[in-house]
Amino acid sequence: MSPGPDPETQGKRDPADTVHVDVRVTWWRRYGQNRLLVEEDGRRLGSLDLLDGNIEVDSPGREDEVRAALTDYLATRPGVPRPPQPVLP
Repeated sequence: MSPGPDPETQGKRDPADTVHVDVRVTWWRRYGQNRLLVEEDGRRLGSLDLLDGNIEVDSPGREDEVRAALTDYLATRPGVPRPPQPVLP
């Protein structure tokens, strides 16, 4: 039988328990679209169209952050199809 929760640590958070994520990238595939959406706190910062490589940035001044998030996402997920060379409009 395992001992119950430790009353000294129960309900307390260790900094290693949480991860701060600045932006979230979601692979969205519906209605003939195939995109990576970049969001922060539910607000869309930009997207990458995986069919034509077009990058849309919805938050001026955050182009570098959107590109970095997309690059990191694609680098860690080999199952996501690679678009043609991405370009800013």
